[in-house]
Amino acid sequence: MKRYYTTQTEFSDLWDAISILQVKYDNCKEVSTKMELKKKIQEFETWFVKGSGLNAYQDIIASKEYDDLYNANYQVFKAVDLSKEDVEGKLISGHQLDQLNINRNRAKRTLNQKFLLIDSEEIKIKNGKRM
Repeated sequence: MKRYYTTQTEFSDLWDAISILQVKYDNCKEVSTKMELKKKIQEFETWFVKGSGLNAYQDIIASKEYDDLYNANYQVFKAVDLSKEDVEGKLISGHQLDQLNINRNRAKRTLNQKFLLIDSEEIKIKNGKRM
């Protein structure tokens, strides 16, 4: 795959962003917002295909790793929506949200490892110490 980005972090962040846009698109009920999200997705698709090729794009978007990233982002999306309604913190805890975000970061890392062959492990810090 021809690289059109400069670091593995940019690569995983790009695919994370596109999967988030796709989650929002799939869950949006407003036609105008849905059209705006679709335009952003198409802009990314065009940019990526121009730099890395259609085959690379199709390989990634059809992969289990991308599907896992999409699903992880979907879970975070739903949990954040739930937390917005949960002012007393009874429906979802900060710990649960953190776990969902950790799962999301694992999915990003797995996508990186498959398509870039680079380990992009996130370093988590809690109370000033590595977790």
